[in-house]
Amino acid sequence: MILSMVGGGGGVDVQVKTGSITTGTDGKATVSCGFKPDLVVFFISNFTDDGERYENVVCLPIAESKQSNGAYLSTAAYADNTMVAYIDCWVESITSTGVKVGFYKNAQSGAGYVSRKTYNWTAVKYTA
Repeated sequence: MILSMVGGGGGVDVQVKTGSITTGTDGKATVSCGFKPDLVVFFISNFTDDGERYENVVCLPIAESKQSNGAYLSTAAYADNTMVAYIDCWVESITSTGVKVGFYKNAQSGAGYVSRKTYNWTAVKYTA
């Protein structure tokens, strides 16, 4: 959908909003962006390894979801430079003003919902 809207000619209005969320003890938080987003990107971490800088992000292409409510749309990113711990992020629900998401960390030291963690986000809406 996003590709067809952007590449289809004619012109597209793009809304972009940024902010931050803090997860609850259940690992969930709501992005309130004022529109139903087509894409949400979360900045997870940055680190330097062998002189190279990395930014870890989670991208949820909501408009590309095969489920109308976004269910089962999930993605993951490394949590840090250990390359062993990663963050899983998924869509809980979508509304006309944002999206509720969940975060879960998997690591050798243990796994669990990401509690009381703040993530910066960017939400994007494409309108033909």
